[in-house]
Amino acid sequence: MKIVAQIVFALLTLSMSTFALASKEGVLSLGSFQVSSASIGNSGPVTVSGEQNAQHLLSMNVSVFGRRVSLNQDQLAELRAGLFNGIQISYESGWKEVGGRTVYIVFSMGFTSGVQSTQIVSVNEQGIVKVSPAVSN
Repeated sequence: MKIVAQIVFALLTLSMSTFALASKEGVLSLGSFQVSSASIGNSGPVTVSGEQNAQHLLSMNVSVFGRRVSLNQDQLAELRAGLFNGIQISYESGWKEVGGRTVYIVFSMGFTSGVQSTQIVSVNEQGIVKVSPAVSN
């Protein structure tokens, strides 16, 4: 009976170690991207486009509120390029005293198991761009 228990234990240990050898999901980062929305509220049409490589966000443009805003090199450098594989956009009608209408672009890096990190870019109706620090979940 002791031998049977040892064999069962060995088989369980072996089967558990094969899970450790399973493949790992990797990030397929976006090389170029473009997302758009017809509008919500008074946002008007919104288009976000850009390009990145593994080290840098090379360009990013936001067309909203009847204007086209291009992020400058300092703003691009604040983004954690090369690692995001998801984008979502949202809109806030906002009070004029605190910036007014604003579009938020949420860059995310995640897997089927969930989102691992996010970073937000906001563009208000005056064309002012803010880049938040990356947040890991």
